[in-house]
Amino acid sequence: MSSDYKNTMQEMPTWLLKKGQIDEPKFCDMLLKKWQLRYVDDAFYSVNGAVDEQQLTSYVCNIIKDHVKTGTARKAESIVHTLELICYQKELPVS
Repeated sequence: MSSDYKNTMQEMPTWLLKKGQIDEPKFCDMLLKKWQLRYVDDAFYSVNGAVDEQQLTSYVCNIIKDHVKTGTARKAESIVHTLELICYQKELPVS
């Protein structure tokens, strides 16, 4: 194997599968390592307050756009929906 191929493979995100497919739960885990998100009453919240869902979807789209060449917006929306399900809580925890 050439060293260029090895370097390319090492730089591939762990959530990226072959042919531009994305492991959505793994992608969500990557995001949740950056932010502690909760999904309550149809809205995302971080430790800093409410998170705009359109901005979150745009953020996801910008991350995946170099890897997903067709249906990028739909895939970003699908990932955000998966994030909703993973982060769902009936109510925000009281500190």
